[in-house]
Amino acid sequence: QADTIAFLRSLVKNEPRIRLVTLPEVQDPPPMELFVEFAESYILEYVKKMVPIIREALSTLLSSRDESGSVRVAGLVLDFFCVPMIDVENEFNLPSYIFLTCSAGFLGMMKYLPERHREIKSEFNRSFNEELNLIPGYVNSVPTKVLPSPADSVALSP
Repeated sequence: QADTIAFLRSLVKNEPRIRLVTLPEVQDPPPMELFVEFAESYILEYVKKMVPIIREALSTLLSSRDESGSVRVAGLVLDFFCVPMIDVENEFNLPSYIFLTCSAGFLGMMKYLPERHREIKSEFNRSFNEELNLIPGYVNSVPTKVLPSPADSVALSP
């Protein structure tokens, strides 16, 4: 964490248009048992609890916009798990930008899996090595045998 803080301080020092805002901690965070069992659900619940904090911070920032030395808020860059924040930005007429740390191919596969399940309604047949999947974003068909095993659970989720 010390390296991150040092990097952020150097970023702000070298770029005067960037201002860091320290936010209060989330009160009553989701239980750690949820994190251990379903990390993605924990993160999503944590982000939902951040919504009022972000709303208040944006309100404060935008109301101080007319003061000298203030910085214009141009929009917010969000992680994929921060989708609940988009409604907050919409309230303030700010654009939201989703930053994905995965490749476009992975995103295409994650979009394909639930669509495949809606059409086929079955798990992948891993015993039959010749099944090919036409996944958007991939040039060639992808054999089922090379898909990660969690693909079955993603395909079967609602």
